[in-house]
Amino acid sequence: MATTKTTKRKPAAAAAAGPSLADMHGAATRAGEAFRSLVASKYPGANDVDWEKAKDAATAGRATDLQKRLAADVELDAAFKAHIDLLQDFYAARFGPKGVLGGL
Repeated sequence: MATTKTTKRKPAAAAAAGPSLADMHGAATRAGEAFRSLVASKYPGANDVDWEKAKDAATAGRATDLQKRLAADVELDAAFKAHIDLLQDFYAARFGPKGVLGGL
């Protein structure tokens, strides 16, 4: 008598649910690394903290020439937005649409 092996199959909803939390977190991490790398490659000696300080200084009207260039760089803005969007997607998937704090 022959035996048959049965395998468990994932429900269709689970298979079509999308990327795993680990994949989403990895994508957000890679986007953050890409942003930091872009800052360093376009502005040698600068880092993501310098970019954040430049944004604040430009808003306050006390930016140096380098800070003005950093703050006005649309490519850096787009890379940062991509990173933040991926982080928000990860946290919404992990904690629900209202996020970590429950929508406070």
